[in-house]
Formats: sequence, C-alpha cells, structure tokens
Amino acid sequence: MSDSPDRAPAALRIVRTFDAPATAVFDAWTSEEVLRRWWRPERDWETPEAEVDLRIGGPFRVTMRNPHDGAENSGGGEFTDIDRPHRLAFTWTWDDTPGRRQFGR
Repeated sequence: MSDSPDRAPAALRIVRTFDAPATAVFDAWTSEEVLRRWWRPERDWETPEAEVDLRIGGPFRVTMRNPHDGAENSGGGEFTDIDRPHRLAFTWTWDDTPGRRQFGR
C-alpha cells in the first residue's frame, strides 16, 4: 500500500460477533500470550512473537512461522483508538512492504 499524495491509505474495518464476553475478546487482541495462541493463517503455524504496547501510538507486532519450511511472516502497526472493551483500532503494515515504517523494533 502506498501513502502517496494522490492516493489515500486504505482502511479495513472488521466487525465480528463472538459468543464471549467483550472483555475476553478485547483481551485476546491485546494479550501477547493469547495472541501467540491464535494469530496465524493456519492451525499448524506458530506465532513465536507477539508484542503489544497498549496505548495510543503504542506498537503492535506479530510474527507467524510456517512449520513446513520455517518461513516467517511479520507485520505490525500502532494503536490508534483504544476503548476497552468496546473498540480497538490500529494501523497495519507487513514487514516486506516497500517503504514501511519499523514498528516495535
């Protein structure tokens, strides 16, 4: 994604309903330990790294590892809105995105 002057950054809004208390769902997105248990594209992948600094402007970062070839995919962003347990918003950029800003490093 490019933030060029003639193109606004893209936005993605995800809304889901879970059969769980709002605080538990919010904590699943903001607890490093819990993120490592669920954030991955496939069940057999690992998430060896999850970093959360839960404050406006604080970094958010995860690394996922493919168990078949060891390849890692990492990305992160920063928190832009926090209203526990009702709302959580953050930016996101994959590490291999050209010109990306380094978050949490």
